Amino acid sequence: TMAAGPPASPATGDIWVATAVDANGTCWQFQYDASQTTYKWMFIGGPAVGKSISTDESTTTTGSWTDVTTTGPQITVARQGYYQVGASATMYSSGVICDAYLSVTIAGGIPADPYVSVTDTFAPNRYAALSIAPGVPKLFVAGDVVTVRYLGNTQPLHALERNLSVLPVAII
Repeated sequence: TMAAGPPASPATGDIWVATAVDANGTCWQFQYDASQTTYKWMFIGGPAVGKSISTDESTTTTGSWTDVTTTGPQITVARQGYYQVGASATMYSSGVICDAYLSVTIAGGIPADPYVSVTDTFAPNRYAALSIAPGVPKLFVAGDVVTVRYLGNTQPLHALERNLSVLPVAII
C-alpha cells in the first residue's frame, strides 16, 4: 500500500510505503510485525529526512542551552515511534578560547538522554566541526519538534553549516 497513513487492517508481513513524509516527497517503507507490543511498523527503507541551515549566525548567551539567530534546524515528527537522530554544525568564537556544545532537544528544551551532547574546545577564530551520529533510537510522539541547540562559555558563539536528520526505526 502507498498512502500517507498505514492500512486499516494489516497482517504480519504487509508492506506500507508512507508517502509525503516531508515537503520534498520523501517516502519511507515499513513492514508490519504483529508480534511487536506497540510499535508494529518496522522501518525497512528510505532516506533520512533532513534540514540544513548554512548561514553563519551567533548568540551572545553563555552558560545555558540556546538557539542562534535562526532556531534549529528543526524537524516535526509526524508519527509516534522510535527514531534515530543525527546532528552537526561548524562552530567558532571570535572571543577567547571557547568550549562549545551541540545537542538535540525536543521543542527547544534542555537536552536529555540518550542524546549526549558533543563538545570541543578551540582557540579564537578557529573552526570546530561538532557532530552527533545517529545512535540509540529515541521515542518521540507525533508533533514533537526535534531541534538542534547550542551552548558555549564565551560570546559571541557562531554556528554555521547546521544539519539535522531523522530516520524511523519502528512506529505506530
